[in-house]
Amino acid sequence: MLSFQELLAKFGLTDIYSRYDRSKGYQRLLHHKRQFVESAEANETQQIFEARIGDVGTMLVGASSLREGGAVVVQSLGQVLVEAARIWIESALLSVPEKQLIVPTVGLAVIGVYLDEQIITDQDDPSLKGIVSNTASAGQSLAARLVYPLTWGVEGDGTEGTFYPVHTLLDGQVQNVIEPPSGDVAEQLVARHVRQTHGSHVIKGFDVSYGGKAGDDHRLLISAGELRANGILVTRTVDSQLLEAETPELSLVRTENHAYVDRGDGKCEITTNRAPIDEIVEVTLIAPMSKTITHGVAGGIDSIGVASIYAVTSIKQGGTTYVEGADFTRSGDNLDWSLPGAEPAPGSSLDLELEYSTQVVPETVSAEGYVIAGGVAGRNVTTRYKWKLSRTDILAINQDGAFVYLKGLSTGFNPLSPSVPEDLCPLVRLHNRWGQAPVIEAIGLKAIKEAEARATQRDLLVLAEQVSTLQLRQQSADRDPASHKGYFTDNCTDRSQVDDGLNPTAVVTGGFVRLPLAVSKHELELAEGWYTLPHLAEVIEQQPFRTAITKINPYMAFDPVPAALQLDPPEHYWSEVEVETTQAQTVRMVAWNASAGSQSLEERISTSQREAEFIPQITITYRAEDFGPGEQVASLTFDGIAIAENAVADAQGVVAGSFNVPANIPTGQKRVEIKGQGSSEASAVFISQGTITTEQWRVTTVLLRPAAQPRRRDPVSQSFVLPEDRLLLGVDVEFTARGDASKGIACEVRAAPQDTPEGNVFASGSIAGDFALSNPNADLESNWSRIAYQLPLPVPAGERRAFALLTDDPDHAIAYAQLGSQVGDSPKGFDARKQQWVRKNPVGGQMATSPNNAGWVLHPDSDVTYRLIGARFTATEHRIEAGAIALSNASDLVAVLSHELMGPQTKVVVELSKDGDVIRLEPNTYVELDRYLNGNWQVAILLYGTPTRTPLIAGRLLVLAGTLQETAEYISQAITLDVAGGPLKVRSMFEVSTPGSSSVSHALGGDGDWHDLAPTSHLAKGDGWTQREHLLASTSDLETRLKLTLSGTPASRPRVRGITARATEV
Repeated sequence: MLSFQELLAKFGLTDIYSRYDRSKGYQRLLHHKRQFVESAEANETQQIFEARIGDVGTMLVGASSLREGGAVVVQSLGQVLVEAARIWIESALLSVPEKQLIVPTVGLAVIGVYLDEQIITDQDDPSLKGIVSNTASAGQSLAARLVYPLTWGVEGDGTEGTFYPVHTLLDGQVQNVIEPPSGDVAEQLVARHVRQTHGSHVIKGFDVSYGGKAGDDHRLLISAGELRANGILVTRTVDSQLLEAETPELSLVRTENHAYVDRGDGKCEITTNRAPIDEIVEVTLIAPMSKTITHGVAGGIDSIGVASIYAVTSIKQGGTTYVEGADFTRSGDNLDWSLPGAEPAPGSSLDLELEYSTQVVPETVSAEGYVIAGGVAGRNVTTRYKWKLSRTDILAINQDGAFVYLKGLSTGFNPLSPSVPEDLCPLVRLHNRWGQAPVIEAIGLKAIKEAEARATQRDLLVLAEQVSTLQLRQQSADRDPASHKGYFTDNCTDRSQVDDGLNPTAVVTGGFVRLPLAVSKHELELAEGWYTLPHLAEVIEQQPFRTAITKINPYMAFDPVPAALQLDPPEHYWSEVEVETTQAQTVRMVAWNASAGSQSLEERISTSQREAEFIPQITITYRAEDFGPGEQVASLTFDGIAIAENAVADAQGVVAGSFNVPANIPTGQKRVEIKGQGSSEASAVFISQGTITTEQWRVTTVLLRPAAQPRRRDPVSQSFVLPEDRLLLGVDVEFTARGDASKGIACEVRAAPQDTPEGNVFASGSIAGDFALSNPNADLESNWSRIAYQLPLPVPAGERRAFALLTDDPDHAIAYAQLGSQVGDSPKGFDARKQQWVRKNPVGGQMATSPNNAGWVLHPDSDVTYRLIGARFTATEHRIEAGAIALSNASDLVAVLSHELMGPQTKVVVELSKDGDVIRLEPNTYVELDRYLNGNWQVAILLYGTPTRTPLIAGRLLVLAGTLQETAEYISQAITLDVAGGPLKVRSMFEVSTPGSSSVSHALGGDGDWHDLAPTSHLAKGDGWTQREHLLASTSDLETRLKLTLSGTPASRPRVRGITARATEV
């Protein structure tokens, strides 16, 4: 809607007046008796109540909100009917009639209402003339009327008026059904609560199934339903479908050897080591050939005339056979007759049987192999082919109701699904089987209703009763020597049931017994502290007007602004335990498994019982700024532990030094705090633990202020909302006055859902107190002073943020703009530099001030003079060379990298390469390879994004390389046997997974006397698991132990779970 002054200017009305000035805070007009009343006062009265109603409505439902009706009905492809509706816009509840619209069938389209202004006078409507007879106003022109006609339209279709969006369509289909009322503060609070406590989840529906092929695309069918994505309610009233093309990444196998095995018809069927096959590039085999040549001069050399000869199997002339090595030698395709043996007469013919290497075209090619003919049985067949790498994808939905297809990292080994950004609600995981239907695995979190929770509670009560019954039965069995003479169980969550005195080497963790890893660390330090895609800085939002100035700290609260403290390193990923073993190393390495979000009960238990881990006593260097020149350090603490330090700030106020982490500090988030004799202080957070989240990384980087207690400083803040996701680099402001040049200004970006900043700081920066002052008389680029953030900040579209300026100087001041008013003796809101009146708020935020950094006062008619600086990326792909690492028999890898993604369009890949061999890893994801890696490997970090979105990574990479130990033993604690009544038999049972050439053998006994046992029965349990049962027919030992010997390779890794043993009478 236009402001009052803009409305008058639009229609050229020069004889309508109003004294309304929002900044004066007038709430009511009080008329005296026998007092003149002007039309300006009547107009002012309307504006006062319009502003009051508008403030209440905007606070409750936002600037615009669909309140009734407005449903979109798709009538045919490209044509929709939008029903009549009532919509709240700024300060009025307006009606819009139904309308048919033509919408694009490809791409994104936004349906909303266009609001225009129309003034009706008595010339348009004669009934508006004076109607009181016998008065001077009878029949005269009276007040005009203002109406707001609304019409449905598509954004950008050329309709006159201001556009307010309501619905979003993609490819002609409604993405998210907006059900009135929408935009309520209550709904916003619910969304925030859901986002913080429950995360994204499905309420009902949104089931995904496979709908077959549509041409070359896979058709995914998604049922209607409701879910919350990032707290926002998403509703689809009809089923949807999504077409997704197969886009496998190909890998070239340069040489693969197989033996030519005749299947009975002279042909050979080759099954390749890698599948599915995309293309057979080249097949080379050894083929037979018969050839007749003429012998030349005696003792000379004859040319066979055939290239790539593999062997000469026979040379005959009549009944004579010539023997290689006795009669002749072969060199390439030549026969040398210089040996003293038999030789044919010169000019005579020789019959040769040859085998030579030749390329052939397969007769048929399948996904797993091919068929060839014409080879020599038993000879080598060399294949060069391209195959489709494995990939696991995720289908999710965003808060706008649009489907987002997240592609995983293509690998030749154990594909892992991609990470899901917090603003998406995942639906299914798709395991691609190129050329076949993908395997669909539902992963969407389903909301549990009260009835379901009650049913679960009842089931738990029944389960508890059954467990109690089993305990009674067990007690009865314990009292019956005929039925129970010894018992052992191990659910493999930890080593509590393992006899560590015998030094067994197998790893027990996460519900499995597995082969151990010997882990080595490879740290790579990059040149910069953080990286994004290459970019240029640009202004993405601005309020350039200047009509007034304000002090940042008018109430003179003088708690000093904390100094900036930088730690190097700010985090550490690999903790230590009291005794470093392959068990401890393996447990910490596999903790990076991407499936940790769906841990089993056993995995969660094993995690809670993990051995205590400590921060290594590494050296940390620090650098604190903004101390007083020559100020001495009074104290330095790490996690509250005092560290001796006598550093002194230099002439620039910089304190620098280093310290060692104290011994036996448990892992976690630790505060490092430094204080000066002159009350200067700085703090930072150091993190050391197995995994570090994006939020934790940002904590170590962005905080300039201690969070131990609130500080008395008087900030000035400005809220803002961005229309699209952007990466903020900093903010420009205009300084109008400078106080003490030794006292700087801090800038913090915080959440501001109601335009007032909250406590959490997302990004921060600072500027020294000797900043330049702006020119009040000229509009110059040099007027701006830039405050750059320590770490760039991704800001999602539509989320309200605020930047707050803080200082402990009473005189530092900045420029701001106030809405214009020409009323009275003190007109305001005129920008003399731009020669313009400020008639409306050019941005969507508000300025706020606070006397205590806690309670805030909004100034709706004012905005700070500022420019938000964002990044425009000049490339959507970027390669960062990180260096080289030397690997020795590395079979397992984790690339540990702190990073932040701006939505599903961005991705980070860590690449290891050597001599054309490429291994690609997703950061912070444990990967089991199918072979050993050796030698020097080049490491690079690949960033992918868009012109406005980027990944953000830290300048430190840690590669954990595990070497699989190919054999290991599990030995249980002693099982006491009651043999008082005679020999016993011992029955043991466990489940094994033994892919490929891996194996698990079993023995009972101890003290070097082990009885190897073969399985007495096998029971398939699914997913490659088999339950084995073993029996020791008779033993008189007082105790026994259970031993398992695991053997495997990177390509074939055995596992064991659910180990039990029971002794009974023979």
